[in-house]
Amino acid sequence: MLMRASIAALAVLMLASLAWGQNLAQPDKKTEEGASIVDKQEKGGETADKLVLTGKARMSGTSHFPVLIFKAENGSKYALGGGYFDELKKLGGLTIKITALPTGKKQQRRDLLDVLDYDILDAGGLKPVLGVLQVREDRIFLKEKSSGMEYELNIKIKKTQEKFRKAAGGRAWVTGPVDGGKIKVKRYKILASVD
Repeated sequence: MLMRASIAALAVLMLASLAWGQNLAQPDKKTEEGASIVDKQEKGGETADKLVLTGKARMSGTSHFPVLIFKAENGSKYALGGGYFDELKKLGGLTIKITALPTGKKQQRRDLLDVLDYDILDAGGLKPVLGVLQVREDRIFLKEKSSGMEYELNIKIKKTQEKFRKAAGGRAWVTGPVDGGKIKVKRYKILASVD
């Protein structure tokens, strides 16, 4: 009986030391090239570093278990989660900059990041304007997220105008020539609407 307990205790110690050694071998994501730490934030009683990363996101997984994979410019891959998940999954192929907190969890063998904020840096060679849609006096506006500047959107197609009106209060990105406070919309994506 004593022999069995000793063997079990030894096995537990071996497994614990193996797991501890594997954790030491993991690269420290906070010091990876291309990732910058903006500040520390309390999360679940612990302090975590906010990461700022640039890269591209793509959907993976199944319809029942979708995973958003982010490939950073430095080659690291992460799984993304958080309150912006539904918006981020619509940005496949675009270059984005995210501010995120490591969760300490994994999805598809990748570190899971909780995205706190994001910006779109490139959409087909153009810097899109990301903001909140507003409708006033039958005119459609986009209030830019980063600067707070408001642009009137010039949209030629009636069906597209209706999509924007229905999404008022939601978020979208647009590209097109800017003339003063107006944007002639060439490309767009409605990311979130208010229901």
